[in-house]
Amino acid sequence: KKVNPEEARKVHLSVMAEHVLLGWRNVKDGKKDVPYTVELARDWMTNPLSEFVEFVDYAVSQVDAGIEEAVEELAGN
Repeated sequence: KKVNPEEARKVHLSVMAEHVLLGWRNVKDGKKDVPYTVELARDWMTNPLSEFVEFVDYAVSQVDAGIEEAVEELAGN
């Protein structure tokens, strides 16, 4: 069966929302804090009009770079 690319993307982003993005700070609606929930993260991540996924991708890349740097340091490279 052929996988629909849009459905595959939605599943991927839903998994990211639940297992990669584990919370947030300083997310605001006006001046009011928006509490993290998996459901809200999933909604924002899978909304094709939302730019939120770009912010999450950036944060993931920053964490990944930090982990890579730490591993290199521990390995003595």
